[in-house]
Amino acid sequence: MSAQLEAQLRLAVATSVLLCCAAPRPAAAVEGAAESPKLYPIVEEERWGYMDASGTAVIAPQYEFAERFREGLGPVKVGGVYGFVDAAGALAIEPRFEIAWPFYEGRAAVRIDGRWGFVDATGRLAVPARFEAVLPFQEGLAPVSDGGRWGFVDADGKIVVEPRFENAGQFSEGLALAASGGRYGFVDRTGQWRVEPGYGVVFGVAEELAPFALDRNGPYGYLAPSGEVAIEPRFDLALSFSGGLAPVKVGEVYGYIDSTGELAIQPAFAWGYGFSEGLAAVQVGDKWGYVDTTGRVVIEPRFDEAGPFEGGVARVRQDGALAYVEPGGSVLWAQQVTKPKLDREWAMRVIAGLEKQISEMEAELQVQSAVLSPEAVGAKRAAIDRKSRTKSAVTALLAACDRGVDDACTRLAALDQR
Repeated sequence: MSAQLEAQLRLAVATSVLLCCAAPRPAAAVEGAAESPKLYPIVEEERWGYMDASGTAVIAPQYEFAERFREGLGPVKVGGVYGFVDAAGALAIEPRFEIAWPFYEGRAAVRIDGRWGFVDATGRLAVPARFEAVLPFQEGLAPVSDGGRWGFVDADGKIVVEPRFENAGQFSEGLALAASGGRYGFVDRTGQWRVEPGYGVVFGVAEELAPFALDRNGPYGYLAPSGEVAIEPRFDLALSFSGGLAPVKVGEVYGYIDSTGELAIQPAFAWGYGFSEGLAAVQVGDKWGYVDTTGRVVIEPRFDEAGPFEGGVARVRQDGALAYVEPGGSVLWAQQVTKPKLDREWAMRVIAGLEKQISEMEAELQVQSAVLSPEAVGAKRAAIDRKSRTKSAVTALLAACDRGVDDACTRLAALDQR
């Protein structure tokens, strides 16, 4: 497998988990979820808080870090440890965890002394912190790892499926991916195989279809929950369905297929995420924008990163700053980033100093080369080459900054501050 394909596969797996876990759950799944406000993390001057869906800061930035706000609570970092705040900004669960994740189905994963468990909304440890790794609850069960093997627990901490799988994913539509003997299949809530582990790759079931490949190199197709092939493997990579469409890679570009396997949006993107609230983030060149289910570009690609819409708001990153946009592309909120001021004279002194050092090192090597061993000569030549590369990099950054490339100016200014 090529390094590029391996990297894309890792990103595909991460994307599959992100879309699975980021997707809003039905209000009935959690008591009181309908009344829970939608809040989104914001950051100013390295302090985090929360805004509402209008872009108004409702919890002033004051924390070392803030995670996604779900089910009425948000994980925040205070004094190096995590607790949870409510929608008014009051600490609902005192900070005492090494790491804390957002709530899903009334439980939040937390790490204590290097082991993972789950707390309820009162902060009570509902599932003891005894696991090496966990994934969030979905459909009433959570994957947990113990002794290098994966199983499943319920919301009260009862082991429902003993850890015996090499890997496992969250339940979706009654099935969870699991691995045995280096191959993947699907198990039901009792841990029984419903689709035997005969595949190199599978992703979770979504909209009654699951991406799969017999080998990690592909080709990729889709399985039905019964294990029957629903869409024949013919894609270089395939991701989960959402909103009736799924991103697939054809050659070097991504498009979208419908549930019959027919192309609904022609391949034209460097990357594409799943649909959320009718829009999907797509990459064109090195920038991200959004398309609708017809493939029409709704928000022009201008972001460095782009996430799914949730509650009419999508998290993006532009020019190194966190921001949020609404479905029309207007910015609701953007981080105010103070760009470091570049001392151009300092940059010129650095370049001149490097030139002087290189010249002196070359003169010294010329004098000593006759008496030095080949290894010593090679080491000195390598040191000269490193200095030359540093000088070339600083010179290129300065030239780019002079042309108005903000990122180059920022990088040079950061070097100056060091």
